[in-house]
Amino acid sequence: MDKFLLNCPETKQHKYPLYYDNITVYSSAGLLTFNYDVINNVYIKPPFSLFVDIQRCKGKENPDSCIKFANFKTSRLCNLLVSTKEFWSPMITCARPKFGCPMAKGIYRGRNCTLDMSGFNWFPLGDSYWKLKVQLAVQSNNMIACGLVEGQYTKY
Repeated sequence: MDKFLLNCPETKQHKYPLYYDNITVYSSAGLLTFNYDVINNVYIKPPFSLFVDIQRCKGKENPDSCIKFANFKTSRLCNLLVSTKEFWSPMITCARPKFGCPMAKGIYRGRNCTLDMSGFNWFPLGDSYWKLKVQLAVQSNNMIACGLVEGQYTKY
């Protein structure tokens, strides 16, 4: 992972009420372990929506080679935040205080959180470099957060 939940460039000066800070990521044998802070400056009432745009690039050194790969959107973010059955659940449920709906103002700290990437060994990801833009919104169009994830997946 080259970038993990960095704030989007347009988020400078903390434009959105929710942003990420103090992110560290370590990788070992398909398991990502990381620490993060999510700073939420406002009380956020549901419904929350999640938007993910995925781009596939020929390589990190070829940023102009990126093409749109897929989009994902859900208005059921509250369900995903509290679920313990998704592959990403350990990275969400490790935060203290716990994320919830509604989401109270405060700093949510994730420490020694894990994400098992071994399931991706089955996907033909090749040598591509991936860029994901992750956005959160309330009322489906009022953006409250924007983050970037970039990297190349290497099978172990």
